[in-house]
Amino acid sequence: MVLFYFPPDGHMGTKRGLGFVRNLKAYGWEPIVLTVEPSLLYYPWYDNDLLSRIPPEVKVFRTKMFSNLMFNEVGTRWMPYLIPKARRILKEIGFDAIFITGGPYFHFLMGYFMKAVYGIPYVLDYRDGR
Repeated sequence: MVLFYFPPDGHMGTKRGLGFVRNLKAYGWEPIVLTVEPSLLYYPWYDNDLLSRIPPEVKVFRTKMFSNLMFNEVGTRWMPYLIPKARRILKEIGFDAIFITGGPYFHFLMGYFMKAVYGIPYVLDYRDGR
């Protein structure tokens, strides 16, 4: 699961992704989360209480993100870290599908890349709002 907004982030979009993470196991899926490192640069609203809602068995991987690029959409600043990290996770752990939620939306291209190169199916969740 590729979730830009994830605990400790307190945006509304965090709650949707966290809900999927908490409930997918009941449907036979074991979510692995790929998100950005917690930092005030990325998350202006922290809610550390949300960290306790992540099931302990869920693996969470975090990446950095460029802070200064001429593009304002944060997905463009995340992509240089996102794809290499996803490739390492695929090699070390493996996964059967990719679930990507947005906005931001530019990182949705990661799904196309992973499908083209590795044949891994992906789902894009066009979440409404933040």
